[in-house]
Amino acid sequence: LAQWTPPVIVMDFGRDARVVTQHDVDRWIEMERAYHRMRQTIERLAPAVGIEGIRELMTMRREEQARLAEKEYNADMALVQTKLKPVARNVLNTQTNKKYTDLAALSEASDPIIHEHFGVSYSEFKSELPGHVGIALEVMHGSGHSKRYEFNIPSDGVGIKGNVNKTATWAYGSTISYGRRYAKCCVFDIATKDDDDGQAAGGIMNSVARK
Repeated sequence: LAQWTPPVIVMDFGRDARVVTQHDVDRWIEMERAYHRMRQTIERLAPAVGIEGIRELMTMRREEQARLAEKEYNADMALVQTKLKPVARNVLNTQTNKKYTDLAALSEASDPIIHEHFGVSYSEFKSELPGHVGIALEVMHGSGHSKRYEFNIPSDGVGIKGNVNKTATWAYGSTISYGRRYAKCCVFDIATKDDDDGQAAGGIMNSVARK
């Protein structure tokens, strides 16, 4: 078993081809070896432990797979964060007279690096805080491990002086955009400077990470 190495097949899909690194290959090999070790253990012990014993062994196998997947998730998260650099401020907020990084610029700078290892998905959930919108960021890894991060974003419908400065639709869209930007920055540790465009959303964002 120590000498066993799975075959590696690299397929070229043109522009959509994914660069397969040695890190990817090593990770896949380790997970396959762990699977084969557990399968051999189950086959060897099955006659002695019976059905219930096999079920316990299968549970152990799933737990080991989950542990390895989480380990790979954490390793690649750390790797991605070392590659991400501060993003330039590109839009002027006329109310505060300060520049901030908009969602398009943030995504353009960070998505190619993030998507080397992770898939991301945004969704909305019902916030338990009055006047807030819940924004969830799901981060998915090729190992099968994923993590959901939730942020409670104050609705961005008023200006500095507390006066209503947006229609309801505009305020909703602004809050969603603001939440997506700051969720991505928080999860992937992306630095920006003087990003003060979130007027009503300028309070402390309550976040909780859930598996």
